[in-house]
Amino acid sequence: MILAAILILSLLMTAWAVTRFSSRRRGFSGTSDRAAGNRVRKGFIVVNIVQWSSIGVAVLLLALTNHPSWILPCVILVTGLHFFPLAHLFRYRGYTLTAAALIVVALLCMLFGSDGRSVGLSLLATGAILWASAVALLAAM
Repeated sequence: MILAAILILSLLMTAWAVTRFSSRRRGFSGTSDRAAGNRVRKGFIVVNIVQWSSIGVAVLLLALTNHPSWILPCVILVTGLHFFPLAHLFRYRGYTLTAAALIVVALLCMLFGSDGRSVGLSLLATGAILWASAVALLAAM
């Protein structure tokens, strides 16, 4: 029952987000200046390359050193950290809050270990933070 409610809520939020984004697509570039747009685009690419490379290296090293329980908190931590440069790049302060919240979740996940309940709560909190961040950004547009 709860899973069905979460699924329905997620689908409704996705439909709202797609509609909102489609109606305001031009506002998401953040600038009408072509050079500034290129700078933002290149910065976004660099930030994401660093993020995914860091996640890949962390997963590989943690798996090779037999520390798989640290993979989830490290992925959440790197994901959180990547929002700091995005906040500056897109000039959207909400990403700073997203970064801080994800870092707190990662640290709590590290602190409380990798039992089923902690992993589930970490995943739920991470998803909720990312959804809330997306909704806040779309609502601000």
